[in-house]
Amino acid sequence: MRVLSCHHNVSPGCPVMHPRAFSMAYSSSVRHHEQLQHSPRAYPPIYHYNISAAQTLAGLRDEVLRLREDEHRLQRQIQRYRSSLQEVQAVLYTKINKANEMQNFLAAISKLPNEMLLAIFEEAVASQDAGAEQRAEFTISKVSRRWRDLAIHAPRLWRRVCITPRVAPSMLEMYKTRASRALDIEIWGWRDRRDFQRFDTALETMLDSFSRWRSLSIACVCDTHLSHLTLKLSHIGNFSGLKHFTFRALRPGQTCSVSFLMESATSTQPQSPCQALSPCTLKSLDVENFTLTGDLASIHTRATQSFSRLSSLTLRRYSNDARSFRITVDFSAFRAMLSGIPNLTTLVLHGQPLRFRTDPVGGQQGLDDTHGGGVGSANNTMVSLPHLHTLVLHPGVLKPRYLQHTISAIHAPALRHFELVFPDSKFSGQSIVERLFADASPSTSSFRSLSSSSSSTPYTSYSAFSSATEHVNRPRPRFPRVETVVLHNASNAGTALSFIQAFPYTAHATLGGVDVGFFPLVLRAGAGSSVGPGTGAGDGVGAGPGSRSGVVARSGSGSETWTCDCTCARFAYWHRLRTLTLRQPRTDTLRVLLDWIRNEYDRGHISPMIIVEGSLDRPDIQFFAQCARMCTRVELVGIQVPVG
Repeated sequence: MRVLSCHHNVSPGCPVMHPRAFSMAYSSSVRHHEQLQHSPRAYPPIYHYNISAAQTLAGLRDEVLRLREDEHRLQRQIQRYRSSLQEVQAVLYTKINKANEMQNFLAAISKLPNEMLLAIFEEAVASQDAGAEQRAEFTISKVSRRWRDLAIHAPRLWRRVCITPRVAPSMLEMYKTRASRALDIEIWGWRDRRDFQRFDTALETMLDSFSRWRSLSIACVCDTHLSHLTLKLSHIGNFSGLKHFTFRALRPGQTCSVSFLMESATSTQPQSPCQALSPCTLKSLDVENFTLTGDLASIHTRATQSFSRLSSLTLRRYSNDARSFRITVDFSAFRAMLSGIPNLTTLVLHGQPLRFRTDPVGGQQGLDDTHGGGVGSANNTMVSLPHLHTLVLHPGVLKPRYLQHTISAIHAPALRHFELVFPDSKFSGQSIVERLFADASPSTSSFRSLSSSSSSTPYTSYSAFSSATEHVNRPRPRFPRVETVVLHNASNAGTALSFIQAFPYTAHATLGGVDVGFFPLVLRAGAGSSVGPGTGAGDGVGAGPGSRSGVVARSGSGSETWTCDCTCARFAYWHRLRTLTLRQPRTDTLRVLLDWIRNEYDRGHISPMIIVEGSLDRPDIQFFAQCARMCTRVELVGIQVPVG
């Protein structure tokens, strides 16, 4: 700062400041200037601006206008580019669709006719799991335009309706519309009772089409939902089109009590979903934890009225432990029910659904009493099934309690298929081979006829009497007309031959488990032996090539006769064998079987067709097939072998 001197260059007339006062003023001015320099200011002094505020505002407004014009110009460009993009995308999608159509046209499956495609689609829909999240019918309808047209206009693809917690009511409505014919209802997966509202809504959606129900399947449903379902079905009344009913329990104590008819008008609480079934409509019944209530006469009456057209009956038990042991059907009640089903052709028993109070070892005597007495007769140890063609037994344990009783109690003269499957194990299951033969003790009338014949022909009386006595005393197979035999862990080294003798007319045999190792040994031994009556090895079958042997056996009452007569038998055992299936055979078993096939081929016999089920990666199976194909037909069926 410039300071004027107080002594020089002072114009006349100006007041002269005292030096002390000037010094104080100067110090104050300096302090004020320093305070202004160190203190912050919101705005700089006015002398820092080069232009005025009005000019600044005008410049800002011009800049805003210019930026807005640029924005509008860019927006117009974006719209033009977006329009061009849409045009390019439309052309692209058209080209892609055309390329897909050409690709589908060149695919081999596009050459299949619509009928064959529909058959493949139906198989895919029928084989899918009921709880599948992605349904096969929806996936098929999204592949191509042709597949979609076929799927939407094929009612058979939409008749399987799965009522699960994942399916919305709108989807159920769509199924009803597209099916337009019979419906296969599956109620599955309702384990949580808190879903009661959704369960009721889904039921109400489908109950209005109950007249179109062809089959009803209930599985994995909690007790709360099952009781509600029972009540709903009982209020409907008549299911005129229902042909198949299936029930699977959620837990060991959950039961399915089929009462054959709806309860009377006085009953307020139904007992089971099966009560809503219409009389004389069901053809197949497959239930788990099955129970029967009522006396024998009422059971027989209701079965006659409700199940007169039933042809297939499958009874299962949830488990074989002590918790479910009480859920069994007494054989007397079971017999009363079967007596009202005259056309039963298939009987399947899984687990141990039946219990017996006595062992029906009386055999034919019990059967005679059964034919003579009614449902309430005292002797109810046998049940006669004249039209039964298939009997399947899966005990579920190696030592079942009532398996022998079950086989002894069934009289099925027309049986064609016998299946006995024990669980996988290194040991055989319970021996039941002695129950496969009926009691054929000679009757008084047989000896009377033999005596009269001996008196008329004295020279041949001894030979005729001894031969006839031998044939009559020989054990008679309980199921002599069986043509298909399926055994799994059912035999051992001492009973394999007895199984062969129990089914002399076997044409198709399937062996699994330990049975695979026993039967080829017996077949190989029989191929090279000349077996005759009385040797115990070839009873009931041809003794060898060019021989003729006949076996005639009569029941104790003399009312039934069976004859096993064959000419020029191909084998000493199972002379009608056409197909032999081996499941998971061992290497030594294949070696024995190959020797038997070569032996038959050298003797001029045509060996049966051999089907081997096992892993195709096994070198022993491949070697067996290569060698055996020179003598007979061999087919390999690859199966997935479980690890461990």
